[in-house]
Amino acid sequence: MYVGVLTHCIADNFGANLQALSTAAYLKNKGFIPVFFNWNPYPHNNNSQQVKLHETYLSRQGYIVSSPCQTDADFLNVMSQYNIRNIVVGSDCVLTYKKPSFPYCISRKGIEKVVVTKDFQFPNPFWLPFISNEMSVCACMISGSCGGSDLNKVSGSVKDEMRNLLNRFDYIGVRDNYTYRALEHILDYNKLSGVKITPDPVFGLNGNIHDFPTAEEISGKYNLPEHYVICGFYDTYMPAKKWIRGLISELHKNNIALVNLPMPQSSKRVECDYSIQLPLDTTDWYCLIKYSDGYIGNNMHPIVVSIHNSVPFYSINHHGKYYVPRYVQAVRNTKIYELLNRFGLLDYHVAQNLLFTVSPKTVVDKLIHFDRNYCKMCSDTLYNEYFEMMDTVVTKFI
Repeated sequence: MYVGVLTHCIADNFGANLQALSTAAYLKNKGFIPVFFNWNPYPHNNNSQQVKLHETYLSRQGYIVSSPCQTDADFLNVMSQYNIRNIVVGSDCVLTYKKPSFPYCISRKGIEKVVVTKDFQFPNPFWLPFISNEMSVCACMISGSCGGSDLNKVSGSVKDEMRNLLNRFDYIGVRDNYTYRALEHILDYNKLSGVKITPDPVFGLNGNIHDFPTAEEISGKYNLPEHYVICGFYDTYMPAKKWIRGLISELHKNNIALVNLPMPQSSKRVECDYSIQLPLDTTDWYCLIKYSDGYIGNNMHPIVVSIHNSVPFYSINHHGKYYVPRYVQAVRNTKIYELLNRFGLLDYHVAQNLLFTVSPKTVVDKLIHFDRNYCKMCSDTLYNEYFEMMDTVVTKFI
């Protein structure tokens, strides 16, 4: 039986690739054949080798990725081609919405029209507007997120249409409390009572896949020492060079090297002992963190990968709303903060704008004294919740 999967399957993002891979592997292990709808809300402006690695990642793993889908008819054609009657939407930001207060803004180039990307328009394909009430289709959303969208401010006909489209889903799991509170505003009580807060699919990755490269293969391929810590920062959130030099010095006292792991869009490099170069395959990216002695840096999925593998980490959270750019930042509603707060791991977290208050020695001490056993307990909890979610989803299939 073919199962349609609609997520950010070809985004140039390591975490998005891993989420899609985990979902596909779970379905395959259960005897289903996943088919990814090839919808890309962010057309790439270049054809770099790194972009191509992301675009082809799932197909190189042996999974079906459809021809590009742009219109409702394109999605329906894919469903007809594979006789798809079950669709999984998510994980990640599949409930996003944005309506500018004003259609124009003032920029350095003058007055410009505000452009809303396709995944923030409504109804985009993640809401399954191409599925009619007359069609016999089972739709399940796994660990969906609205990101920072203010869905709780939606009203009128848009709110009504959102409710109608979500009511068609046979199962809804959301990744965070912020998204759940947004759905409280949209759904009626009976539908909301069935909504679950569910883990990121990456927390099931090691249970779904058992043939990752070994630690020896990864260290040999990238010529890495036995003990190393990964750091990864976006170009605009690089720590001061003095802070990095202090970090390297503290790690060296413990015979640990610092390795720079670039973001897919990176153009800058942190001056480290070792630097991984692009292009970089998603599986290697995962294993570089999995077999490391720790991760320090931005983004959520490196932290998810770390927790999943009981790897020490220190999260420098660049997410959240900036009331004053780079200086006043609200992180309590961010996905990283919520995850770490749930398990009492906020000692391994700092908001990006407050990094200057944390010394390199403090960060290294946190890594050295990290409680791997407790982290394993946290990971096991999320692992079990993930498989409970997925096992429930497949029982809904028709």
